[in-house]
Amino acid sequence: MQNLAAEADPGVQAILEWAIVQHGPDAVPLVTEHLADQDPTVRVQMSFVLAKLADPRAVPALVPLLGDPDPEIASTAGFALGRIGGPDALSALIGRLGVGSGTRGDILGDAIARFDDQAIGPLTGAETSASTQPRSSASS
Repeated sequence: MQNLAAEADPGVQAILEWAIVQHGPDAVPLVTEHLADQDPTVRVQMSFVLAKLADPRAVPALVPLLGDPDPEIASTAGFALGRIGGPDALSALIGRLGVGSGTRGDILGDAIARFDDQAIGPLTGAETSASTQPRSSASS
């Protein structure tokens, strides 16, 4: 993990990410610990690794990153949640609709789209809920 965090070469980063992913589900706890790293690059890299692992145990650790002030971190967390799937990931993504704009909103939309028909019911519920933020985005 430390090598990935210190590596500047994107090609080498990809190889190191691949090596971590080869550990499969056993890597999830260690990778999620690094989501709290002070270095934003590390949080982005670990989110990408979790997207590749696609393990639902990572969802609770990724959800808070959706609100990160750094749009790259928030977007990468949204991407990872879309890849992981599951009702908790979908709920978190829908809950962030209407918060932020531009690329961040596009990433959320793309992540939700990965859920295909599974997103219809929750999106409809968000549109009719009392919260105005999800309602405005869910109807567009």
